[in-house]
Amino acid sequence: MDADQISGGLRFLNLSFSGQIGIFALRVTKHSGFDQNSDNSLDKNLMLFGIKNMVAELLGAFSSICFYDDSDNIVVIGSTSGMAEWSKSCARIDSCVSEYVNRSVISEYGVVNSLSAVTAAYKKVSALLKEKSSFKPITSSILQYIQRNYYNNDFSLEKTAEKFKITPPYLSKLLKTETGTSFVDVLTNMRIQKAITMMDTSSLKIYEIAELVGYSNQYYFSRSFKKVTGLSPVQYKEGKSN
Repeated sequence: MDADQISGGLRFLNLSFSGQIGIFALRVTKHSGFDQNSDNSLDKNLMLFGIKNMVAELLGAFSSICFYDDSDNIVVIGSTSGMAEWSKSCARIDSCVSEYVNRSVISEYGVVNSLSAVTAAYKKVSALLKEKSSFKPITSSILQYIQRNYYNNDFSLEKTAEKFKITPPYLSKLLKTETGTSFVDVLTNMRIQKAITMMDTSSLKIYEIAELVGYSNQYYFSRSFKKVTGLSPVQYKEGKSN
């Protein structure tokens, strides 16, 4: 659909988006006793229907659309003031749905500046969910835990290992084997990707973004940012403005 068709459809549905647009996708994992390919479509559809209603209720304060797609992902598109607000809302949804279904869930989210960018964002979060769904249950849970807590500046391998009652070396080996990336790199990449999204979609200062993604020291944030992107935060922002 082109921009005019999208705008016309939204008007017909009496929906409007202002400010930035958040996208969120969640899936009940195949390891959790819920078979995505089960012939029992009634059970599956009832669960998806229940989750969709719960998510819609949790997002009552937002102008939003909630649905489930052909891959059984629960998808939300909603207005937001920015990444900080959206990430907190998504973490709350993630936690509530997991408790509601009493099963493991995986999720991804992002923020864009316009409706025209939503399709690409949806494809990105869907692809990431598909990748995550191939991991072992404990790996999926660890990645989910990192995503929920990456912005805490005291977040660490040791605390994560303690949370899952395994040793730090075993946790590191597990992530390296399944994702090809160490714990530190998983955490750093997640923080920097969230920082990039904030730079692309907000006017926040660099030190504010650093704090929001878990860095109490702007120097370490800049060093990590350059390691991941090849550019300093200032260079990245200047490149976006040119």
